[in-house]
Amino acid sequence: MSSNSETKAQKYLREAYGDSAYIKKIPDFKQTGSMIGGMPDYLVVYKSKTYWYEVKQVTNRRKSIGMDDFTPQQLIEFRKLLKAGAKVIILIYNDNDLYIADFKDLYYMFAVNKSVKILELGQFIIKV
Repeated sequence: MSSNSETKAQKYLREAYGDSAYIKKIPDFKQTGSMIGGMPDYLVVYKSKTYWYEVKQVTNRRKSIGMDDFTPQQLIEFRKLLKAGAKVIILIYNDNDLYIADFKDLYYMFAVNKSVKILELGQFIIKV
C-alpha cells in the first residue's frame, strides 16, 4: 500500500465513521518486522459491528484487481474473519478514484476469474 493511498484511506474512514467509531491502523511487517501477516490494514468498530479494511493501490494502466493482489496469508485471514461474522472491505484506489468492494463478493468473483477489471465490478461496488 502506498503512503498516498494510506493517507486517503485514513481520511475516508474518519469522514465515513466520525468520532463515534474505534478506528485502529494495524501495523504491517514493514513497521514491526513480525512474520505474522495477513491482517487487513484497519480495524473499525462502529455501533457494535466489526469491520476490517484492506487498502489496495491499483495503477491506472492496469485497472484490475485479482487474487495476485492478496498474499496467501491475507486470503486465509480474511476468510477466518468472514467466518467469525466480521465484514472485510477492500478500498481500491486507482489514481484519484476510490472503489469500495466487499471482500466476500470479490472472492467469489475470483473463483471464476483470477482478475477482475474494476469498472466491471458494477453492482458489487459499495456506494459511498
